[in-house]
Amino acid sequence: ENAFRPFGDIRNARILLDPATQMGTGVGFLLYAQKHQAEKASEVMFLERPFAIAKFLEKKSTAKFIY
Repeated sequence: ENAFRPFGDIRNARILLDPATQMGTGVGFLLYAQKHQAEKASEVMFLERPFAIAKFLEKKSTAKFIY
């Protein structure tokens, strides 16, 4: 979550954990306050982490960034 904070106001974050090890699986969900914040995070993080997949789910003025 901290790596994504510079791009905007994160309203909610959920990191999926492996049930056996309780370690992160590399999958998470972030809810940004504004769509442009999620878009910027997607642009920068996708370049730095080519394995990332981004998808935007719009609902009013918020956007989710799934990595």
